[in-house]
Amino acid sequence: MLNSFDFEKYKYKYENEKGSDLREEFGLLQRKLKEFGIPVIILIDGWESAGKGYVINDLVREVNNKYTKVHVIDAMTDEEKAKPFLWRFWERIPAKGDIAVFDRSFYYDIMDNYKISDKKFKTYLEELETIERQLTDDGTLILKFFLNITQKTQAERIDSYKKDEFKKVLVGDRDLRQRADYDKYKQHFNDVLEKTNFKGSKWHLVPSESMKKASYEVLGISIDIIKKTIFKYMESGSISEPYSIEFPKSEKIIENLDYSKYLTREEYEKEKKKLEGSLASLGYEFHKKKIPTIIIFEGVDAAGKGGAIKRLTKCFDPRGYDVVPISAPTELENSYNYMWRFWNVIPPKGRMVIFDRSWYGRVLVERIESFASEFEWKRAYREINETEKLLKKSGVLVLKFFLAIDSKEQLKRFNERLLDLGKEYKLTSEDWRNREKWDLYIEAYDDMLARTSTDHTPWIVIPGNDKYYARIRVMKEMLKRGREFIDSLKDANSF
Repeated sequence: MLNSFDFEKYKYKYENEKGSDLREEFGLLQRKLKEFGIPVIILIDGWESAGKGYVINDLVREVNNKYTKVHVIDAMTDEEKAKPFLWRFWERIPAKGDIAVFDRSFYYDIMDNYKISDKKFKTYLEELETIERQLTDDGTLILKFFLNITQKTQAERIDSYKKDEFKKVLVGDRDLRQRADYDKYKQHFNDVLEKTNFKGSKWHLVPSESMKKASYEVLGISIDIIKKTIFKYMESGSISEPYSIEFPKSEKIIENLDYSKYLTREEYEKEKKKLEGSLASLGYEFHKKKIPTIIIFEGVDAAGKGGAIKRLTKCFDPRGYDVVPISAPTELENSYNYMWRFWNVIPPKGRMVIFDRSWYGRVLVERIESFASEFEWKRAYREINETEKLLKKSGVLVLKFFLAIDSKEQLKRFNERLLDLGKEYKLTSEDWRNREKWDLYIEAYDDMLARTSTDHTPWIVIPGNDKYYARIRVMKEMLKRGREFIDSLKDANSF
């Protein structure tokens, strides 16, 4: 792309337009984006001293600032270093109808270092493709611009800025590094652009020898694409391209569990006492080794998720974990991609987050109640697997517990809650409604377990008709898999 770019042959399409007209039209289109709930991400990347700030200033001059945010991406802060790579971008994605403009972008970390190892380069590429595909599949428009300048122009601008009392602050280490190693950066940028020119989010190369012409070009291209996107939405009600997703029928997992397993009260107390001390030590080791941990609890209604979480957390220092109960999304959460609210609570290094229900709601309740379309919940299996794989690669321990009970035991527990004044709050009309859809939920659970139990984050399925057995099993699995994770880090460090 960059290697074959010819500055002399490039024809600006919008250089004869009036800047005020372009800016006004872009502002008017923003109202339509808000009306139809179409989120837009605009990435302004390119050479240092190419005029990114100039272009962005022109781009947002006539928009409604309430629905537009400009994000300046620089070297990671300490908080960002403590989270997975994509966290700081998920945190900044726009709500439906809003525009997010990135000065530099998702690509900062990969573009800034032409000496990056092949392994890390490949990892970044996989993660970037993942986030862009997930967002575009969900109806986000992504526009990617790379401002291109010649080595001569870059050198002249740097020299000019350095002589100007007010503009000399614009010249930083990155400008000087790129000037000194222009050819190496050009080849590196070319590799990145070619390998990330994804189908749903292609790069637009814009020459920025004239910053004014470049800003008009970015405005004009953005206007044309947004218009086409709006027309498509008006015709079909969506801007994404649904594709066929088919799965083989899942085996019966929930029904085939052995629900006869149990522990006596004495056995339970004896096992619990032994495990509590070991788990407390494990928790301190996680903290000391700065291991971020996510524990997910899913299961049949009344299967004992709350009780299992309560017994597990008693083993850990309360200053080191958060329990996050997941219910129906709020109006704010619904205005974003469904994974946004979960990325916002991803734990930093050394902390633990325990989800009482989780992102699996998309393939369970949202599937059964038709809160998500068939295309949305079917593609969620892949999106969830990708997210968990990414978290694992980032050094996050992800444990997933599914607690199951049979239909007879559920009815028994519902009736007990109904008669117990201390527990009746746990039983809602929604529980009874879900019970009427027992077969549909069992089918959804089986599909979820079959399609998202992966090598990197397998499901731990526990028959829970006996609460004592289920709680001890959770504690044992937590201890076993936590130790295995720590040992795997030791093995990785030995190479």
